[in-house]
Amino acid sequence: MSLVPTIDVRLACPRHLHARLGWTLDSLAAWMGIQLRFLLPDQPGESERLLVVGEEGQEQERARLILRLPCQLDQADARLLEDRVTPGGIPVFGHCERFEAVEGLPWTYRDGSSPISWSQHGTQVRVRLGFDPLGPLFRQLSREEERGSGDKRAFVEGLSTASEASSAELVDHPWGDRLAQVLARLLDLPEPDDGRSGPLARWPEGKRWALCLGHDVDMLFKWRFRSALRLLLESPLYVFRGRFRLLARQWRELYRKLAEGEDPWFLVEEMIDLEKRRGLVSTFFFLAESHDHKTYRYHLYKAAVRALLSRVREAGFELALHGGWYSFADREKLQDQKVMLDRCAGIESDVTRQHYLRFDPSRSWVDQLVCGFGTDSSLGWNDRPGFRAGTSLPFFPWDPAEQEALPILELPLVLMDSQFYFDGPLQEREAAEQIRSLVDILARSGGLLTANWHPHVLCEADFPGLRGLYEGLLEEALAKDPHVDTAGGIAARWRRREAYRRGELP
Repeated sequence: MSLVPTIDVRLACPRHLHARLGWTLDSLAAWMGIQLRFLLPDQPGESERLLVVGEEGQEQERARLILRLPCQLDQADARLLEDRVTPGGIPVFGHCERFEAVEGLPWTYRDGSSPISWSQHGTQVRVRLGFDPLGPLFRQLSREEERGSGDKRAFVEGLSTASEASSAELVDHPWGDRLAQVLARLLDLPEPDDGRSGPLARWPEGKRWALCLGHDVDMLFKWRFRSALRLLLESPLYVFRGRFRLLARQWRELYRKLAEGEDPWFLVEEMIDLEKRRGLVSTFFFLAESHDHKTYRYHLYKAAVRALLSRVREAGFELALHGGWYSFADREKLQDQKVMLDRCAGIESDVTRQHYLRFDPSRSWVDQLVCGFGTDSSLGWNDRPGFRAGTSLPFFPWDPAEQEALPILELPLVLMDSQFYFDGPLQEREAAEQIRSLVDILARSGGLLTANWHPHVLCEADFPGLRGLYEGLLEEALAKDPHVDTAGGIAARWRRREAYRRGELP
């Protein structure tokens, strides 16, 4: 049985909210590395710490420390952003109370008043938060707004502009991670360790944060019959525009392809070498859909592709499925693609990420589960780096049909190369600064930086600046000493940690 700290929880709020609040609190407990014991209405607490959600008085409680959180989850006006707690960018929705500053606690509203009241009654400390943090966290983690009647197509295409949170710049903050840190301090929890005397550490070997590198293998070949034919037809236009150097390079590439079989975008092994030199591992997400709405990609059954799959495995890197353009809403297509990858690669794939991040939380997680996946990493934005669910940390998604957590683990996607040129040309300096900021934020919050860099953009001639940007990301991250693993490795460790936290493992 695990020895992690146990916090008693009393839900003094309407019963129809209990399932949603229980899931939200358990997600926070997982990030904090503690257990929760939900008390029945008349059940006395046993822990020295008590968390009360709701407005009932707790004077009769015997806990040494009582933390009370308001509950506004079912209030209509709770969607409106009223304020924000700094540091950490924690959003305040709906009505909030303001208190005098508490010495030693750094958090304030934007006007400088405190969101926390602190009082002592004999040996008992009573702490009250002046706003409801659980309602906003539930909405963002469950992706409630994406399941509603808003611009669902924009959400499916991974556009942050579809989110009401984007106007408050919440996309830039892993405020759920920060909220877990705030609650841990307010509950007077000791520093995380291995669970023998304190909360479970998130990452092994004393590492403060984690890095998960992934690569969507969208393009393997630049030169195919169609692209060669297009070059032939467009060559006069290149001459007319005076683009002689580019035209000469294109014909040299095509010649090498025909004569020697070399393709400038066949760079998966180069990505492996780049990372192995730094002692890193990563996950390669391969498509099993040879055509999509844009172009021909590649076919897994081709000898060159199957040989590449074998080399990726032999190098000690992970293979996963990059679910095709249409599979996010077609369970049969997703199942067929999984079977094809497993057959061609000789694996039993457990991890997936959707092509173009096309994802619908009302069905995609369930479809992935039915098809045999245990881990997804599609929950990110196409148009900017950031935090689609308000967190960088793994979590088990909410199932509104069953009113419980789904047994699939989500690794939110934070960073992707194409986000830096989604709306225009790459601005290298700004992109590098944004990467440095993200690395710093997640290293300080103990988060997980899940990054996606397409191997074909290592071709400097066609994608200038992106190789250097990726190498800069690796150097910035390694300088802050993260725990590094594949998506499957991160997920497997998190599941073991969860089993120990819940007392299911000795």
